[in-house]
Amino acid sequence: MRNGPWNTDDREVLREKWRLVNETASQCELFLQKVEILRIRVDHVEEGTVEHENLAVEARELFIAVGQQLLESGLTMEDWNWFVENKLPDEPERWKELGQHCQQAKPLKIVFHRIEEFVSAVANAKRRFADAVRLTLNAWEEADNPNTSWFQRDDNGVRIHGKLVELPGRDADVLYFLCQRTSRISTYEDIAELAGSWQLGLDSANDKSIKATQSNIRSCLDRIRKAIRPSFKLTKEHDPVKRVKSGPGWKLDKELLQSISP
Repeated sequence: MRNGPWNTDDREVLREKWRLVNETASQCELFLQKVEILRIRVDHVEEGTVEHENLAVEARELFIAVGQQLLESGLTMEDWNWFVENKLPDEPERWKELGQHCQQAKPLKIVFHRIEEFVSAVANAKRRFADAVRLTLNAWEEADNPNTSWFQRDDNGVRIHGKLVELPGRDADVLYFLCQRTSRISTYEDIAELAGSWQLGLDSANDKSIKATQSNIRSCLDRIRKAIRPSFKLTKEHDPVKRVKSGPGWKLDKELLQSISP
């Protein structure tokens, strides 16, 4: 991102910053999924019970944990402050307001609803920050590696053979990941590493959660296919993200895209 203070960092320092900001964003996304699950449980718990009291404690702990993630960015604090001031100038007041709403709420159902709003806002901001740092890191590493010159991460998606495939954050992350692995199969487990909520879903012992996560990953791949086709003028007969018959995984068809590029 232009003028970001991390632009002048040493390569190894920038890699460490990316690790930290991505870890923070993923942790906030895990918190968001947790609060969504707990909010559903609250609807079936009576006031005055031990479970109700335990949920109240968990709500307070979640609120504190997310507040710490928001304020304590460690190595990236200077970068985070710059990003907020220049890219999210209206967010601090919103976070403060949402935090106050959490503290003022009384019924546990309302508490969890307010916390969910707060966590969602923080998680979204942290992911946007992580994406900004990653763009700079990608630019550094792509400049060093001529083998990756056919694809680049872009603010609006991924540029492949000079053609922009427009996609939002997570979908663009998955497409960029597939570009890096055209010689390897990418499984559910591989792709899930890009999102904390996906990892949590696949790692759960709940068959319903696992199937829902797998469905979300397949939906993401479908959105990628739909985004690639107009950029490369492909028809529905062309599958740029092929399911590998020999195993449960996918590969980006690099040869197909290269064959129709100028």
